[in-house]
Amino acid sequence: MTAKLDPKEARTLVRSVYSSFRHYWQYENFFADIGIIDYADPRDSTIQKALLSEYSERTGNNLYQMLVAMKMYVTACNSPSKNLTLDYLEGLINKHFPGVSGGQIIAPVEAPNTVQAACEEANRLIAEGNYSNAIDRVHTFFQGYIRNKCSYWQIQLEADANIKDALLSIIDNHQYFTEINRVTELKNIFKSLSNMCDRFDTFRNHHSLAHPSESLLASNEAKLMINVIRSLYEYIETIEE
Repeated sequence: MTAKLDPKEARTLVRSVYSSFRHYWQYENFFADIGIIDYADPRDSTIQKALLSEYSERTGNNLYQMLVAMKMYVTACNSPSKNLTLDYLEGLINKHFPGVSGGQIIAPVEAPNTVQAACEEANRLIAEGNYSNAIDRVHTFFQGYIRNKCSYWQIQLEADANIKDALLSIIDNHQYFTEINRVTELKNIFKSLSNMCDRFDTFRNHHSLAHPSESLLASNEAKLMINVIRSLYEYIETIEE
């Protein structure tokens, strides 16, 4: 059965997010950013009614795409009830798309446009269950993200530094590891994960769509690698600045 919100879920969702759409252009840009052009025109009624129409009628992958995009949109807003709205969105995703949402990656709003674009493309492929093809986009996202993070933290990197080099530089230079949390085993785990990222480079270069390859990484193994990268990303995002 194709996933679809029931009327109560759609109404509750729209009430939660409506305050974040104060102008028509915000509504229109939201759909343009996720590549949906046949959206209900809010000028025919109101933004609230147009949103309700969209979330009542959309099904399947389109609905999933809209729910994930709304999470990203709400995350970037400063609504007093933001956390409650994000929890409700996550609940809808887990209910109607069980087992899918865990693989999604929500890029930080301050990330460069190229990092955001790679993340969006990776999420599209993940939503389709196409993990083997998503490997290249996840690699591009995380490498761009980790380099940008090092730049923000003023951690010096070589111009061609890979993911492993960047992670090891964080261990050696960020105060979280040098002053705040100096537990040896934590560093050892982080170093082991950085070694795994060295293998991730190999998979991306020889078993993905990044270059002509004899074989793609199998779906189950690709999903495992993506989930490890996602966990690393979420962990790094929690490190105090």
